Amino acid sequence: MHVFSFRGKKYYYDEKSGGKGLLENSAETLSPDRARPVKSGKINKNNPGTKIPLTHIALFITQQCNLRCIYCYGGDDGAFGNPGVMAKETALRAIEWLISESGDINDISMELFGGEPLLNWPLVRYVAEEGRKLCRGKGKRLSLALNSNATLLDEDKIRYCKEHDISLIISFDGPEHVQNRNRPCANKSSSSYELAVKNIRKLMEISPGSRCRATIIPGTDIDEVVNEIKNIGFKWFQMVMVGRSVHLGEKGIGPDEELLEKMCKRLTDDIDRLIGAVRARNGTAVSAQVKIPPMPLVLCLLGNGIPFKKIFGCDVGKSGLGITVDGDIYPCHRFAGLEEFKLGSIFSKNWNRDSFSVSPLEVCEDCIRCWARDFCGGGCAYVHFASTGSLDKADSFFCRLQRFAIEMAVVVSTELTDDDIQWLEDKKLVTISKCFLDLF
Repeated sequence: MHVFSFRGKKYYYDEKSGGKGLLENSAETLSPDRARPVKSGKINKNNPGTKIPLTHIALFITQQCNLRCIYCYGGDDGAFGNPGVMAKETALRAIEWLISESGDINDISMELFGGEPLLNWPLVRYVAEEGRKLCRGKGKRLSLALNSNATLLDEDKIRYCKEHDISLIISFDGPEHVQNRNRPCANKSSSSYELAVKNIRKLMEISPGSRCRATIIPGTDIDEVVNEIKNIGFKWFQMVMVGRSVHLGEKGIGPDEELLEKMCKRLTDDIDRLIGAVRARNGTAVSAQVKIPPMPLVLCLLGNGIPFKKIFGCDVGKSGLGITVDGDIYPCHRFAGLEEFKLGSIFSKNWNRDSFSVSPLEVCEDCIRCWARDFCGGGCAYVHFASTGSLDKADSFFCRLQRFAIEMAVVVSTELTDDDIQWLEDKKLVTISKCFLDLF
């Protein structure tokens, strides 16, 4: 059982049962909780030979970029070691391959990556139209998302994405001095902030539900970033603590103690805003707050505790994979170009993902000893590898932030009353996601 203090109170979280609440003066006296029995993920447990259907691929439309972000996973030029452009034939094969490998699963998805995918706009259109056509012919539904830095967006592209149901995820780091520092243009003469903002404002007019992802590096004022993103019009945004880049090597940027403290402070402030909005029965404020990660994680503890025991942090190397411009297969888009992690090719039958079939909870000493292991599932494999040089050693900054988020989840679920939680459920503001491995 994990016990921690927050603002003069002691809380507990029982990793075995999912129980949580206030710890009274005596350690033997526990406040009642609303926990239910938790279940375990199913891979490599009772049926180790089970083949996991492939349901998602990150498709590199191009490995070229018009920005030179100082923390890019793809290296100095965002090329992941190969500044190429995907051909139509490769994209078609990737679509057919995803359909084939998805088995009996009807809902599949593709996320269009770069580089900057809008540099290869004709292929974006081809994937959207041909992909949906092929999926319909096989009785499948294809969800599409596109990651962009917004500098090449225009009204025609925005309307096309809306009409063809392509979700747009914008990478944007906030105020002008922050954005231009973190995400300078390759030509060094333009302002990425000016280029992006005018297009984002148009995006907000046409598709106000589009999402934003901001990377926070040491020395950043997080409140300043949040305010800028909100002022531009984003309702859904994510603040991500910077992680190291293998392609950048020693030039890469990682988190420090001050940044971790800032991220935790921001989460604490978000918790206060959420509790206040719930108690005021302000559905609009709650709805806006719960769209900001890790709030979904926080709300997951409300009412029922952990709905499942996670045995992986995400679908990397299992139900989700990354496909480079040449059709090479990697565990996810972040590993692209790292030859030791190449799993095969979509043009060959000889590909293998067994190396990612073992849960980090079974092999990583940090995870084995961690009280949050069943909630976290081991976290991001790439973040750990980039930081420690091993998939079996955890990045301490990520782990401490994740554990703090779970502690704040315990605080929220304890401080809210049964009536508060019932109101959240009645308003459908609490959603508990299924484990991505609960397929069989």
